[in-house]
Amino acid sequence: MKFTAFNGSPVGEKSAAGRMLGVFLAGAARAGAETELYHLGDYSIGQCVQHDDMEKLLRAYQSADVVCLGSPVYSWNMTALLKNFADRLIPLKSPLLTEQAGYEFAAQGEVTAEPRTQLYAPLMSAAEYVQFLGM
Repeated sequence: MKFTAFNGSPVGEKSAAGRMLGVFLAGAARAGAETELYHLGDYSIGQCVQHDDMEKLLRAYQSADVVCLGSPVYSWNMTALLKNFADRLIPLKSPLLTEQAGYEFAAQGEVTAEPRTQLYAPLMSAAEYVQFLGM
């Protein structure tokens, strides 16, 4: 089993979140799990789809059996580092839009009957879209 943790603290390894994630992963390792810890401050993560370090982080995220996100709480929320990382995970949950004779919904680049049916559905409100995503 593979445990992967992502530390959203800008302080990195020496942060309280980094230390707690280290203890969490040490326990998983003692139980026989393979572990990885990524300090997001050590990586370049842009604001949108681009060739940056997010490609490596996405591979780590997708290859994990268990994912743990750690962050100090700033203003009742996660850090900007972790929020940016989480925002860049959205394509893993949401259908892709591709332009081909209009727009088609495609899951993992493959157009199936269900997304094709969705193409002809009326536009959704923001609330309906959030429900469609299962959030």
